[in-house]
Amino acid sequence: MEAPVASAIQETTVRARQCLVNENSESYEALDSLFRRLEVIAREVMQDKLRGDYQSLVEKLEKGRVLTAEEQNTLELLIIGVARTYLQMESDFPAWKTKVDRLARELEALQASGVDSAEALLRVQGICLEAKTVLPELTNYLRERERVERFESSIRSSLGVESGRLLADVVREMLQSGRM
Repeated sequence: MEAPVASAIQETTVRARQCLVNENSESYEALDSLFRRLEVIAREVMQDKLRGDYQSLVEKLEKGRVLTAEEQNTLELLIIGVARTYLQMESDFPAWKTKVDRLARELEALQASGVDSAEALLRVQGICLEAKTVLPELTNYLRERERVERFESSIRSSLGVESGRLLADVVREMLQSGRM
């Protein structure tokens, strides 16, 4: 493990343990910043490790040449590696769907009993607040899953010169923008 990554992991895990004890929003905001910084460091180290691979890959894509299995794996790693890893790691998707179903049922029950009272209106607002925490998670998961599916579908078809150039541009853009 690269020293900058190991150091950032150490700092992040120490803060995470502190957050679990302190339980305040300020600590968790600081932890969020550390996770974001760790992500950037890990991405930069990975880019450095793969620099030679992706430069020759981009040249081959631009010329419309057929990729070897290893080059296809590198392309996959560059374009959807993080998304695929996230999808493999994430285990809360079924729980998120269950929560959305529960919230919808609660709204239906409130509607059936009437939403004229202050308590009922507060309950509606509480349900909406809870939905605002789960829906971004669900949406992010589904976007990543759809991105992986689109990539897999496009890579199964043969890469022509035009699609190869497009993928070369995508790889270059990702590496320059830090979205890898």
